[in-house]
Amino acid sequence: MGVDAENKTRFRYPGTKFFEASQHDIFYGRKQETLDLIQAIKAYDIFVVFADSGIGKTSLLNAGIIPELVQENILPIQFRFQNPDIPPLKIIVKKLSEYVNPTDATAPAGEHKLWRLFKRCDFNGKLPLFVFDQFEEFFNHSKQAREECIAELADLLNEYLPDYVKEEMKQKFREEDPTEEELKYYTPARLKMLFLIRADKLKLLDDLSKKIPLILRNRYHLKPLNASQAEEAILEPAHLPTNGFASPRFEIQPAALKEISNYLKNEEGEVEGFQLQILTQELEKRIIGRSEKEKAGNGLLITEKELGGEAGLDSITKNYYTRQLESIVDKATRKKAIELVEEKLIVEDRRISLPEVLLVKEGYSKELLDYLLNTTRLIRIDNDRYVEISHDRLLPSILKSKQQREQNNKRRKYTLLFLGTFALILVIGATIYFYNQNKKTEYKNALAKIATANAFILQGEFDLAHSILMQDSATFISLGLHDSASKLQQQINSLQTLHVLMNKGHALQQVADSLILLDNNLIPDSEDPRDLESFTTFYDASQQLRQAFITYKKGFFLADPTLSESENIPALLDDVSQKIQKYFTLSMNAVSCFLGAKRETQAKTVYHNADSLFAFATANHISFDSADIAYFNSKKYLK
Repeated sequence: MGVDAENKTRFRYPGTKFFEASQHDIFYGRKQETLDLIQAIKAYDIFVVFADSGIGKTSLLNAGIIPELVQENILPIQFRFQNPDIPPLKIIVKKLSEYVNPTDATAPAGEHKLWRLFKRCDFNGKLPLFVFDQFEEFFNHSKQAREECIAELADLLNEYLPDYVKEEMKQKFREEDPTEEELKYYTPARLKMLFLIRADKLKLLDDLSKKIPLILRNRYHLKPLNASQAEEAILEPAHLPTNGFASPRFEIQPAALKEISNYLKNEEGEVEGFQLQILTQELEKRIIGRSEKEKAGNGLLITEKELGGEAGLDSITKNYYTRQLESIVDKATRKKAIELVEEKLIVEDRRISLPEVLLVKEGYSKELLDYLLNTTRLIRIDNDRYVEISHDRLLPSILKSKQQREQNNKRRKYTLLFLGTFALILVIGATIYFYNQNKKTEYKNALAKIATANAFILQGEFDLAHSILMQDSATFISLGLHDSASKLQQQINSLQTLHVLMNKGHALQQVADSLILLDNNLIPDSEDPRDLESFTTFYDASQQLRQAFITYKKGFFLADPTLSESENIPALLDDVSQKIQKYFTLSMNAVSCFLGAKRETQAKTVYHNADSLFAFATANHISFDSADIAYFNSKKYLK
């Protein structure tokens, strides 16, 4: 019934989060599409729905299609492949295992073939429908993992038995006839499959057509809402009775509705669902605020004047991410939220999902996650308690905000550097004023070169700046300006120090970035205590490296890089070195634990990252314990 999982508050509009099946009663504007797709799913065993990002595929699935399928004696079983480190087949097997009938003895209990597992499942008399939402995520997995999964799915879909099952039947029934129960087991699987994928990724399904020839035969292009559908999606939830909602029942002035509709639709008269939900969420927030302030019940009205025209609507849709962050009053908490969204939940410009329990352990409080989930709606948490950014349409604004923040940091650093160099220019300029006027032209040229070098510094072109300043230093010496030449040489030496430290910081950034997905990859999926020990050990190790990098990065940007006072930066790098040494030791412990638990894949992952770190350490003269190095060298086969 549209209830947020954490605080049981119902909203009329879900905002950036997808509609859930429990929000069927507030899902409007897609009646015809729902009917069309229900008929298609009933008619075809394999069906594909494709649409542009932000159109509302997942919401239509959750709140439109699935509730109706339940009435058709069809059982939807949903799968997501958002974690590229967990093979798709493993995800399917784990989900299907929930339906296995423990009393079924027709197939070996330990069998891992998907066809056999499916045959042991009890779907309570309903026809299973495998639903693969956001199927573009499937193609983020390795080619081997994809091929293994598709081969197993093809065995389920084909109208004939898999070869290994046929061979088994020949052996088993060579001398005796099968029982009725066995005959029922040795029949092709009966199920349906529904794939939902972004339109720009539809062509990727061609790769699957060799194993599943019919995958592209029956498909449906979900288009954006038209203006009439959008108006229905805006008005109808507002008119529902107050009971249970955070907001009272309210009205929207016809002129205001027209203004919203005109703003949202493009030249073809289409409305993107994502922008619609951002706007409606803001309207409901305003109604909630007014009802609390005015102590008013039903009858509140959204007016055209209140919207503020195109500029007002722009401020709602285009600045959504920054506005939500600004709603976090405490600066430390806001900084933590930014770190979570921009650093943890985005890797290589795509969103990933991480376990809630892991994030809490890393210091992201339950209160912060609840606020981001229920108030800002910047994140969503699925049934398995995995956290992700609520919609991929938020990515552009998040990445833009992150880029702007990084540019500001760099600008601050280089501005400080500029001030130091500018002060040097003033000193030299004063010297020029008192020097032999016959040398004035040569001095002016030298001064111009310093200004040029400073411009290169601001652009991060340290090598070019260094070359120019060295030439100027020689010029000053030749002109007898030894004091100015000495001061300039001090700046050159400090500039070299800063350049080296920045290069080390970039190298360490690359190593740290390579570890972002490791915690998620190594989460134990069994109750084996050795798994838990391995995970905990490695988790602690990865935290050490991350903290080391954060310490260096923060220290570098906060340090005063006017070059003459940058001695504290090397000290920070020494601290990083110590933490890297500890990380390497813990990594070798983790490799040993994983190998002991016969989890070679995880051991290889840890070893691979330790190997990258080892290369960085060697280049920067960081030494490791001899026993750790010996163990590291003995496991090179894990590369």
